[in-house]
Amino acid sequence: MARRALIASAILLLTAGCATLEPQPQPPAETVAAVEEEEPWRKILSDDDAQALDALPRIWADALGAARRDGYARRIAAEEALLAPGAGLPRAAPPPGPYSCRILRLGPPGPGLRPLSEVGRGFCFVGADRDQLSLTIEAGPRRMGGYLWEEKDNGRLVFLGSQSPRGTPIGGYGDDRMRDVAGLFERIGTFRYRLTLPPRDSGRLTIIDMRPAPEP
Repeated sequence: MARRALIASAILLLTAGCATLEPQPQPPAETVAAVEEEEPWRKILSDDDAQALDALPRIWADALGAARRDGYARRIAAEEALLAPGAGLPRAAPPPGPYSCRILRLGPPGPGLRPLSEVGRGFCFVGADRDQLSLTIEAGPRRMGGYLWEEKDNGRLVFLGSQSPRGTPIGGYGDDRMRDVAGLFERIGTFRYRLTLPPRDSGRLTIIDMRPAPEP
């Protein structure tokens, strides 16, 4: 009898031990929502300029279509990557230094306006202000200046700046909405870049072709 009692006690102990080892329900794990941080340049970009930059693919297509219908297909082809909307390449950041620039306008023809025309030549300068690149454009009827901001999604750069008549200082983006300038900066070849500015009053794209300036 004593032996049976010992065996019974051992079975009870094992049963109790197994009961304590059963997995206990765990509280639901907290779900951490990934919050995508807004890019710094988006915080200062005006709503109008944001809409204009987002509409650039459609504006490019309409402007090229109008120019080709008006007999400029060969001229467009001669410009190669400069007038190809999807020609942007990785690593868009330009090396600091001087550049030779020319300014083209592309858009629907009108009174006194051709669908594609060159409106100025001159120099541009890329500077380095701490960790950010600056761009000054001394070509065409107005001066432009501002900063280049990285667009993380696709490697392009966004230009936010201001324009002013020659002989007057260039302000900063947001100082005067009538003078604000916003555009996309891309690399389109080996040491070749372009800045594309959406239409304003004239309804025409402004495309600035940039290449390193020759050594003096």
